[in-house]
Amino acid sequence: MESIQFIDCYLPLALSGTFTYKLPIEFQDKLVQGSLVVVPFNERNIYTGIVKRVHSQPPVGYIVKNAIEILEQEPVFHPTQLKLLDWISEYYMAEPGLTFHAALPAGFKISTESKIQIHPAFEEDETTQLSENEGKLLDALKTVPALTYADALKVTRTKTLYHILQSLKKKQAILLFEEYKHIYKPRIIQKIRLAEKFIIDRELLKELMDSISGQEKQENVLLKYLQDVPVWNDKTINQSGIPKNVFNGNDFSGSALKTLIKKGVFEEFKEITSRENIVTEELKKDYQLSDIQEIALQRIRELFLQKDIVLLQGITGSGKTEIYISLVQEQIAAGKQVLFLMPEIALTTHMTSRLVKYFGKELDTYHSRLSENERVETWKKVQDGTSLLVLGARSSVFLPFKNLGLIIIDEEHDSSFKQNEKTPRYQARDTALVLAKLSGAKTLLGSATPSLESYYKAKSGIYGYVRLDTRHGQSLMPLIQFADLKADRKNTALPNPHMEYSTFLIKSLEESLEAKEQSLLFQNRRGYAPYLCCETCGWVSMCKQCAVSLTYHQRDKRLKCHYCGHQEKVSATCPACNSARLTTKGLGTEKIEEDLAALLPKARVQRMDQDTTRTKNAFKNIYDGLNKGEIDILVGTQMITKGLDFEKINLAGVLNADQMMYFPDFRANERAFQMLTQVAGRTGRREIQGKVIIQTFNPSHYLLQFLQQNDIDGFYEREIQEREKFHYPPFTRLIKLTFKDKDKNTCELSANFIAVKLRKLFGGARVLGPEWPPVDRINNMYLKEILLKFERDKIDIAKTKLLLKNAISEFHKDKTYKSTILVLDVDPY
Repeated sequence: MESIQFIDCYLPLALSGTFTYKLPIEFQDKLVQGSLVVVPFNERNIYTGIVKRVHSQPPVGYIVKNAIEILEQEPVFHPTQLKLLDWISEYYMAEPGLTFHAALPAGFKISTESKIQIHPAFEEDETTQLSENEGKLLDALKTVPALTYADALKVTRTKTLYHILQSLKKKQAILLFEEYKHIYKPRIIQKIRLAEKFIIDRELLKELMDSISGQEKQENVLLKYLQDVPVWNDKTINQSGIPKNVFNGNDFSGSALKTLIKKGVFEEFKEITSRENIVTEELKKDYQLSDIQEIALQRIRELFLQKDIVLLQGITGSGKTEIYISLVQEQIAAGKQVLFLMPEIALTTHMTSRLVKYFGKELDTYHSRLSENERVETWKKVQDGTSLLVLGARSSVFLPFKNLGLIIIDEEHDSSFKQNEKTPRYQARDTALVLAKLSGAKTLLGSATPSLESYYKAKSGIYGYVRLDTRHGQSLMPLIQFADLKADRKNTALPNPHMEYSTFLIKSLEESLEAKEQSLLFQNRRGYAPYLCCETCGWVSMCKQCAVSLTYHQRDKRLKCHYCGHQEKVSATCPACNSARLTTKGLGTEKIEEDLAALLPKARVQRMDQDTTRTKNAFKNIYDGLNKGEIDILVGTQMITKGLDFEKINLAGVLNADQMMYFPDFRANERAFQMLTQVAGRTGRREIQGKVIIQTFNPSHYLLQFLQQNDIDGFYEREIQEREKFHYPPFTRLIKLTFKDKDKNTCELSANFIAVKLRKLFGGARVLGPEWPPVDRINNMYLKEILLKFERDKIDIAKTKLLLKNAISEFHKDKTYKSTILVLDVDPY
């Protein structure tokens, strides 16, 4: 008698370890590590389980439940990927189930939250073959927008749905989607093709042409089709047809096309296309690297023979992208896969337009704005090795690469590579380094302003190090000047009524307009104004759920919280004293846009921030409009600082550098220097030298002096000394514990309880806090934080994390603190 098989599965729950299930007889010997199954968790919930192990050892002490369905028999995760996900769970102290499910696209999953809908393109006719249960399910779906998994079970009166759903999916009759996501509506193109009989028998086609001779409108339609789809040369191309909208416009008659369809000359059909079609032009095969770029490329090749990681530090406009392209071409020629990581989706879209010119359809993209079906499609192409180049945001480190040769991480310093919002709170740059090591691949880090950790490792010889210190072509580094706001406001001889804008900046903008040049203004705060206040009693608009002011948005006439999303209408009078003297304070990108309309009425001003780039093509439209000369002044947040190539901008203004430099964070100066350098780098990309004006109350600040002199090394060496003196990375490892509770007192007690234990375990010097953060209440939850600092060379971090886990386990066992949520964040900043 064959032994009964069991599986250990990861489930998408914040619980440690795996869950064991029994395999029904029909599932025996069909699953392996990495397969996907549907399993029950309790009487109400079912989940997608990821198989960790198949074995024959029954669990002791409880009755084991049966697995319900097989979702993916072939492994979705391969061994290297499983090792990477195990590392993420261990290093970032995350529950393995949450880690594995964060990696898996939702298109693979099914759960009690999953829903089923009829496919928008499905049309049932006499040729459609359906089983009895398939017919029942489709009939039910025709009467409602969607059904849950549980509802579908009731309709079909079966114990399992797997085979029914799989069959209907193959027939493109249904779609599965997660309830918490928008229903996926594929892009459908209405197309026509020549009826099959005319393809089989060419004489019939000749007769057809003779029969409509003299009927000019019908003749034009048919000739246009034969011109675009030359079936005379290749019969097979008729199957793809052409879009019906080709015949829209004055040149063709819609009624003529309808007549030909009624006569059976053409047949109509629908085709689903990707929402992110990559339009390919004739590929560029050759491009000329400069001598300096060629030397840098050769040096990278040499260093890759000795080291696995190389840092390419190239000033803005030095031509790093061309070096990336050369390396990618070499890897593809060798049959290897390449992962090209970008920090943000907007940058991914921008880089796609550049890379597609060289790689065409070899290029795939992967990020959260793609539909789940598109992400699954890319996942499978990567897994089977047909996808050779993937350009993606941080989640693309989870892709199942089959033969990875190179990872390129552009703008490697960017904080967007860190996942801060949900478990696992991983750093995609650091995770990519581990992925490369597990895959036997090389990694190239690229940035004009590397992270201080990467710079330190490169200078220490841990990483290979290559520099590009001159701009590509004839471009010159921008001239950086300061507008002293303190002196400007004291100047009584030339009073300035617009205090947020220095006289120097306004004059420079006017000169730029007269010269028909473009300008950029940077303010890292979206909205109209940071808050609304009453001039009579001092009332300030505050969020009811967070300890932060509500930002005023002029276009919507609403106050919005940028932390929890709360919104409310603007009152005509003060809620506290009923005064009508309400005014806005501070400066957001929306107000700058309005102010410029008054200060420079002839200027065409455009805003680029999160509010104006929410729709799919908004970012591209603004970027294209700028390069076409349709915009005079671009106003934006940090979105405009990240690796974008603005061809015609020759003036950049920073409205308030002090906000960045004096932020309460040990990385504040590093990030301010990086951001200001990146802003400056958007100017003077061609022959004319760009100019940068930085408004500040303290132009003598050492950071600004290093920036003006373009002395990156001097600034970094000073920061490294400061970090070493005060025990911050790269000399220490940080772990942040955040306590969240609706009751402020309980939150404080919880943090104090853990702090006492941690000081006994690690010593008082390594435990900072508990402290209330600057924003100590978000979404009606009070927050308190503890920061742990461990020396890199003196502490066994694995042992330290185990001690920390044990302390947290004791905390969770104490019912006094059961309402408190504890969030762990390794390498939090």
